[in-house]
Parts: sequence; C-alpha cells; structure tokens
Amino acid sequence: METTADYIIQDYKKDGLDTELVTYEKVINCFDDIKAGRVDAVCTDSVVASYYLGDEASNYMTVWQADTAEPICMCMKKGNDELTQKINDAIQALIDSGKLTEIGQKYFGYDVTENL
Repeated sequence: METTADYIIQDYKKDGLDTELVTYEKVINCFDDIKAGRVDAVCTDSVVASYYLGDEASNYMTVWQADTAEPICMCMKKGNDELTQKINDAIQALIDSGKLTEIGQKYFGYDVTENL
C-alpha cells in the first residue's frame, strides 16, 4: 500500500487493466503468496524482488519493466554537509574501485553505474 508499485498498478487499472488487486501490509507477504500460488504476479521494485525471492529468483521471470528508473534517495537533516560529503565520497570510492559495478552484476545482473 502507498508504494510506487501500487501507484503504477492503480494508474493502469484506471486506464483499463482488468486485474484483481491484492494489497499487503508487509511486502514479504506478496512473495509468500506468489510462492504458494495464491497470486499470479507481483508488482514491485526489482531490487526488492531480487532480495525476497533470493535463491528462488530463477523460478520466476520479469514480464514488464518500467521505461524509467525509479529514483532512490537518501535523506538526512538539511545542512548536514559533512555527512553529505562523506556519503558522496563513499559512493565515489565504490564507483572508482569497480566495487559498485561488481555488486550490481552480482545482485541485478547489470552494471548499475551505467546510468550515473
């Protein structure tokens, strides 16, 4: 509920998608239901799906992916420039060392730095 995935499906339903929508209090529950065969599909972020499906991910397939990447952000108190710089430096170090590419390949199957 109240997730970007929910908003996307609600928009498609308004545009005529004929589906029965099931919402969950906790994201883990939709993955329990798809594994048990109680639902046919799950709409969620690919990172979330990879995490919750884990070793069973090869039993499922992606049938649709949005044209645009969903922005992910980190929030902190305004004016905390020192922490902001430390975070930016850490991310840059991961990029420079190739570690972020390695992580992306391992968990998502592609180089996550390509669109940075």
